[in-house]
Amino acid sequence: MAHNNTIVRLALGLLPLALTPAVFFLLAEGYLNLGGGCKDIWAAVPWGLWSLNYFVIWLLCWRRGTSLPRSLAWAAGGATAMLTMVFLILNLYARGGRG
Repeated sequence: MAHNNTIVRLALGLLPLALTPAVFFLLAEGYLNLGGGCKDIWAAVPWGLWSLNYFVIWLLCWRRGTSLPRSLAWAAGGATAMLTMVFLILNLYARGGRG
């Protein structure tokens, strides 16, 4: 039973990161259209950053022995918080720190 739990945990941790090339492909080939034309491919960059953060937090939770639902919540919430912080920092930088 422990072996199945390991496979499920690893699959859930790697799923967003494994889907990143598919998202890039779908956007580049036009199968997924977000209304921005050629600029749609830039939408995959935040997805890739989020996926990488999700995986790192997922590994940390797994190493600490956190339960599966709690690991999901921490990984998704932490990755979203990190991406939000990057967005806010870049936004402040673009404004020249004038708020």
